[in-house]
Parts: sequence; structure tokens; C-alpha cells
Amino acid sequence: MWISSISDAIECPVRLVYTLNLGIKNLQNSNNNDYKKTSDTSNDFRNDANLSGITKGIVFECSIQYIMISKYDSNSVFEEVMDWFYDITDHAKRSLNQTVPPWDGEWIKDERVLNHKLESNSWDKLYSAVHEWYNGNKPWDGQEMNWVREKRVKGRISLDGKFIDLSGRIDLYASGENEDYVVELKHTKQNQLPKAMAQASLYVKLLESKNKNTNINGFVYHSLKGVIEAFTDEDWQQIISEGNQEHPRFNPNIFVCEKCPNFNCSERNNDGRKM
Repeated sequence: MWISSISDAIECPVRLVYTLNLGIKNLQNSNNNDYKKTSDTSNDFRNDANLSGITKGIVFECSIQYIMISKYDSNSVFEEVMDWFYDITDHAKRSLNQTVPPWDGEWIKDERVLNHKLESNSWDKLYSAVHEWYNGNKPWDGQEMNWVREKRVKGRISLDGKFIDLSGRIDLYASGENEDYVVELKHTKQNQLPKAMAQASLYVKLLESKNKNTNINGFVYHSLKGVIEAFTDEDWQQIISEGNQEHPRFNPNIFVCEKCPNFNCSERNNDGRKM
């Protein structure tokens, strides 16, 4: 199961518990197939507003990744990215296909993202967000770190006393002498931050399961809120406990329910809108 399947589910405690059980049972039949259908990411591009948000998030992520993994002088690379943003803001609208980014062109392959035009004020805000990243205080400042992007991880973790097989890709990962860092980069609405915090926590748990002698720190870096710590074990216990209660807290609306695999939930999508 993808790590995002678990982190996305925390919007509703009942959905989280159901998704955890789905992963634990490792179903290969009807329920699992239904889940794959409902979690198709292509739906994320269903309107221009979503596509604009996704494009900005990808540009934000790639810009920071390019700065952090560069083997050259980081100040020079940072200035290169800033100059690129500065040139774009001179135009009314601009897509990535109209202005070649400094990072490897293979990093982004989706033509919908590459062809989507962002307004000049969107490019200006991205400029400011990346500038703040580079100049702001970060937990790893002053340490010699070897950063990599999109680190693939998979394995088995224990969550709420149960074992789950997970896989995913970390936005930024760094290894140092005594401790490692996991960083999820997010340019999203602030109400989506708990999902990102959960995602970073799951990456940490996965890495810890493979190397118990290394201290691994998990963070989210948000374009407006800055550095945020990952979910703690207490956070997980609280939300899972809520999902296991006889009368749990629900958050059943179309946006939460549409990708939930629990089609028999009595509270499913009760806000009146059609799926």
C-alpha cells in the first residue's frame, strides 16, 4: 500500500481505521480493486483550479530539490533559481513548456502540468516561498548533509500494534553523521497539513524499521507555515482510537469520502452532494 493511502485517510478516523485494516489484510480481491479505482490520481486534474494548485506544488518542490541536491555551490544554484523566477514574472502568464526550468527536464513528465499557464502573481509567490526556504532557519542548519530527492522506500512498519507493508517516495532525504532527515515539501492549503505530517511520520517509521541505530527526524516544509514536525505516536494513537470508538467522529463530505474504500459506511457522503 502506498504511504499516501494512509496519510490521506486521516481526514476521517473511521476511514483511517478501515484503510489500515484493508492494508493489513492485504486484500487482492474486490475491496482492494475498488480502492485502486477510487484512488486514481487522474481525478486530481478534473478542473483548472486543481491543476493550478498541483502545478504550483510541483514547481515549489522541484525548485527546492534542485537547490538542495546540487553538488555545486548552493548560493550559485539558489541565485540561478531566483533569476529564473524573476524572468518569468515579467510575463502575464507562463507555463513550464514556455520557460525551461533549471532542473532536469525529466523530473516532470505530465503534459498537463507542463502546459498549464500560471499567472505572474503565482510565479511571484513561488519566488518568495523558495526564497524563504533558503534563507529561513531549518533544523539541520550547520550540519554537513548529503541530500537526495524522491528517495524510494518500502518495507513493513508497526502502527497501533499492527504490521503494514508500505511504500513511497520521500521529497527530500538527508543522511548525516548521527542523524538523518525526512522532509516533505508542501505548497497546499493549510488544512491539508495534518496529512503531510502523517506522511512524513510514516516515512520516518519505515526508515527506522530498517535502521534502529540511526536517529531519523521527520518534518514538513510548508510554503507559508515553514518547518512543521511530523506526527508523533500520540497523534496516531488519538486518531486511531477515535476511529475505533462506538460513536466515532466523522468528517463525511464528498471530498473526504470520494476516495474512501469503505463503501458501506453509514455516514458516507451525508453532506448532500453527489459523488
